[in-house]
Amino acid sequence: FATESNPVPDGAVVGEVVASDGVRLRTATWRPTVRRTLGTVCVFQGRAESIERYFETITDLRRRGFAVASLDWRGQGGSERRLKNPRKGHVDSFAEYDRDLDAFMQQVVLPDCPPPHFALAHSTGGLICLRAAHDGRVRFARMVLDAVPGGMVPDSLARQLLASIDA
Repeated sequence: FATESNPVPDGAVVGEVVASDGVRLRTATWRPTVRRTLGTVCVFQGRAESIERYFETITDLRRRGFAVASLDWRGQGGSERRLKNPRKGHVDSFAEYDRDLDAFMQQVVLPDCPPPHFALAHSTGGLICLRAAHDGRVRFARMVLDAVPGGMVPDSLARQLLASIDA
């Protein structure tokens, strides 16, 4: 969804994936605007954000040679909400977000996006990525995580994950 001050970057391919529990999730991908592709940056938002919030970042990444892939977590943006009130996002457990990430990676990123794959995540998106790295479900060449909620990940686990990713 574009606004005058926040246009959709050219070439967006908007789609939908279905998580293992049947929840529909909005996705979007873009190819780089230069010939040389450096891989794909997967942009993962924080709570109550949507793909649109990152249009400027997506434009910058594409100019630098990256393809970009993103999704709206369940209950956010253009993705399905499980409550009667469409203005509320809700999950019973973070395992639901794990399903979202797994569906996105399996149905969009791995089959359609050029490697290597990188994660750029804010807040809740960062925590979801850390959980996936810890569980061994998703491997990114690199992850940049901003403002992971304090106390949600023990310091020892965070150090261990960062050391293994940097290896």
